[in-house]
Amino acid sequence: MSIYRTNGFLVSLLEQASRNVTDPDHAEAQTYLNFFRALETSFFASKHPYVDLGLAMSELTRSDGTAPNLYTVHGCQHIFDLIKSLDKLAEEATSTPGTPISPLEAYILLSAAHVHDAQNVVKRKDHADRCYVVIQDHKDLFVPAATQQIYDVARVHGGSHPEYDKDTFRSIEVDGIGPPRLLLLAAMLRLGDELSENEERVPKNVANGHRISDASKLAHAYAKSFSRFELREGSLFLVYSVYPEQHELVVTIKGERMSFYDFLEDKLDEIELETRYCSQYARPDLSIFKIEVTIRRFAAKRPSGAVNSEKFTLHLNHGYPKSAQPLCQRSPQLKAKGFHRLNECFLEKSATVREKRPWWAAWRRSK
Repeated sequence: MSIYRTNGFLVSLLEQASRNVTDPDHAEAQTYLNFFRALETSFFASKHPYVDLGLAMSELTRSDGTAPNLYTVHGCQHIFDLIKSLDKLAEEATSTPGTPISPLEAYILLSAAHVHDAQNVVKRKDHADRCYVVIQDHKDLFVPAATQQIYDVARVHGGSHPEYDKDTFRSIEVDGIGPPRLLLLAAMLRLGDELSENEERVPKNVANGHRISDASKLAHAYAKSFSRFELREGSLFLVYSVYPEQHELVVTIKGERMSFYDFLEDKLDEIELETRYCSQYARPDLSIFKIEVTIRRFAAKRPSGAVNSEKFTLHLNHGYPKSAQPLCQRSPQLKAKGFHRLNECFLEKSATVREKRPWWAAWRRSK
């Protein structure tokens, strides 16, 4: 029997609605809760335990002689931690004025958490988009009417889209702004996934028994340093604890020296981008305006005293925005017409076409 069982905020929403016979979602909530418990029991016992094994096998059997990447765990512990992170985000979204998280939304989000990384068991590449395979193979464990919505929320937690690139949320088709709010759920899953780091994600036994890449060493050191996060009134609080093991770590990647602090800075840049991205799609139900970072450095291995503590703030609503793409790529209408510059929209792309216009011929004759 699995030691993992979810009993946080999202599950409590389902339990409360299923017990309250006067709740308008009473009957549906009972169904959602029963299906989720069956899914959770099955996946924690027979699906998630093998995800990390599949990832490790695909990496550790390289034939080119290079040190393999060893990813942080994506199985039982990660799913359990992710749902606790989603509880925090959902509770904050519910505390703001607006529409509470509905039982259907809670069910979709919880189910998406269980399928989002499951295809790592086969390979890492495109695992987000391929999570539909898991839903199809275990269709009896999902409420049939919600499978498309579960897939849509889970598939955009990473990767890229052929048309929208990394802006994968734009590929979700939404019907108005009423429940289920798929963009809000997708934002919570993606952000929660980014913030579900801790020492338990490091596959210690495998890492200690194999030669692994320097990139993996940095990723493991980062996971160990991530202490916790909190979200309160539009502020995201991050706390890192750096011990000598991380403080002294320096590796060489592609000929360039990289310290733990270089990697930490890159990760904070990534968190800032992900927070901006998810927040803009989650508004008005979940808005984050600043990130408060605390980095505590310790003198020796734990337990030990902290040497110092550095605190700083990232204001997400400060700074002038920069456009990464030309105008005609950012506008779906202009992009669909094949324009590269705005003047093409008004001056036409082909001189031959222009010459057929009466005003163009008259203008040419006047010259």
